[in-house]
Amino acid sequence: MMNPVIARRLSQLGILAVFLGGTVYLLNVLAEQGVYGLATSLVVMLPLLWIMFAGTRWWVVMPIGVAFGGAFSLSFKFYTHEIALLLSLMALLPVLAIRAQKMIDRVKVTTALWVLLGLFLVNIARSLIASRWEGLGGGGSIVRVYLHGMWPVIFLAAFYHYGSTRPLKWVLILLYGTYLGRSLAGVSSYYFGYQVQVPFLNFVIGTGGAWDLRFTGIQLAMLAFACSQFIQSRWGKILHVCGIGLSLWLVLLGGGRASLGMLCVIPVAWAAIRRRFGWFSAASAGLFLLVMVLNQRPDIIYLFPEQAQRTLSILVAESSTSWLDSHTAVKLSNEWHQRLSSLGFERWSESVLTMVIGNRIEPYDAAYEAYSVTMEDKAQVAARQGIYESGLWTMLSPMGLCGVVLYSMLFYFLLKGPFLVLMKEGICGIPHVFYFWAVIELVLWIVFCWISGGSPSHELMMAGIAKAAYEDSRKTGKEGTPCAS
Repeated sequence: MMNPVIARRLSQLGILAVFLGGTVYLLNVLAEQGVYGLATSLVVMLPLLWIMFAGTRWWVVMPIGVAFGGAFSLSFKFYTHEIALLLSLMALLPVLAIRAQKMIDRVKVTTALWVLLGLFLVNIARSLIASRWEGLGGGGSIVRVYLHGMWPVIFLAAFYHYGSTRPLKWVLILLYGTYLGRSLAGVSSYYFGYQVQVPFLNFVIGTGGAWDLRFTGIQLAMLAFACSQFIQSRWGKILHVCGIGLSLWLVLLGGGRASLGMLCVIPVAWAAIRRRFGWFSAASAGLFLLVMVLNQRPDIIYLFPEQAQRTLSILVAESSTSWLDSHTAVKLSNEWHQRLSSLGFERWSESVLTMVIGNRIEPYDAAYEAYSVTMEDKAQVAARQGIYESGLWTMLSPMGLCGVVLYSMLFYFLLKGPFLVLMKEGICGIPHVFYFWAVIELVLWIVFCWISGGSPSHELMMAGIAKAAYEDSRKTGKEGTPCAS
């Protein structure tokens, strides 16, 4: 067996050789092919280097890729969460093969994880067979719809057994920076009217457009609030409080009425978790006062940009202010969501089988993006493709009651421990930030799943990271230090 010191030295020399060789190669490409050639070479080299040298940090690219968002538009779209999942699993292979890494000693994962994965596979097979039988084709689009919900299950199966939480601090820093950068891209889209993209890679950052701020604003709000609770530096607290203010502005610019509701629920939910009923009452009273003021003086809304007017319209009663332009502007959106919900119920309740394991997903239909179809036709196409724009029907219609039960069991297993720690200790450190993030995200999904969201994918990923951090903290004896928050 090779001496560990010699092995480490050889590894360092190998990394140095690869770095020097790669630098010389890139300089040569830059000289001969210019910036475009350099960028193309980096796109190819960086993933390979990550796979080779990521080591125990193999999983870090997953949450960062999801936070970054966006898609590469080639012959068809490659989403960053799909690429990140592939890179993570490929980077894990050398760790398992060369280092023979053993499973991390954690509480055995619940069987619900494997049953849920099996349910996804059964539904994929069922939809593909039905599509092929009817001569519709489009198998790739069917798999992609299911993959939106299945990727965190695959990631969690690997991460819970082989993912080290040692780089958790750097993951938090990178996530904070990524969401800030994505927010800047969304703000640029809002003020300058174009999507921020990398032309030579055909890559669009985020989901494209200013409405991406709905998601990033909520994520930044949770991050900034959680970090402000445990950081000791006075200037650090000030910066995080500024981050909370920034997140409010982002949500307003995003134009999402449900997003504003989520932002309001965060402090209320946290006060309830910590059983700080004074905070709960203050937060509720503040929200009630804001609603009262806006209903007495709805013209205040016109002091804000157009998108912010749409966001704030949820706080103004339509019955007494039907003249408000914002209510007229969102009327069609309300009808659209109501129709999608009714179609979701219809497809779910089609038979006993669909109620138990869900209805099938049909292939992509270009009519969904056509301008010549009616809203009813477009809604029918969306429902067949599993696009309900609400978490409840996105999960229930394709996965049935079995999916609801399995998700519930899985979230209970993942978040029971972190939730109890939050109740007892508050937010005392970096692991607690992930506990808070995962728990609050799930609360927001449950409260607003009837009107917004999709599969609880991001929620499941964060819950998995929180559970691993919780188990590792218990093992090292770092839990159990109460703090005020």
